[in-house]
Amino acid sequence: MHELLLNLDNNRVSGVLLVDSCKAFDMADYNLRLMKLEAYGVTDRAYNWCQSYLSGRRQLFCIDGKNSSLACVNHGVPQGSILGPLFFILFINDLPLYITAQTDLYADDTTITCSADY
Repeated sequence: MHELLLNLDNNRVSGVLLVDSCKAFDMADYNLRLMKLEAYGVTDRAYNWCQSYLSGRRQLFCIDGKNSSLACVNHGVPQGSILGPLFFILFINDLPLYITAQTDLYADDTTITCSADY
């Protein structure tokens, strides 16, 4: 935000895009996350632990005492887990490499700032 104020003080046209990834923890794909772990050099025991932690998860819903059938969960982060935010950040941390504007990431919030002369 500091950069935005400086640009405005210098009479530059400025814009900010605020992105709050709705249901952010539900959209992170397991396989893509595991591929990123490999790309960052996580191998062997740590990689296998992460793979085991993320895969084979199932869920069901209970409404008025009636349960749905079990469904496999192939994306998202285990809700309420300490590792959830870390796994999500791993999923989005390379976003600034693909955006030419100033990009700031914080958990599931992203701010993109761009300025130009009149």
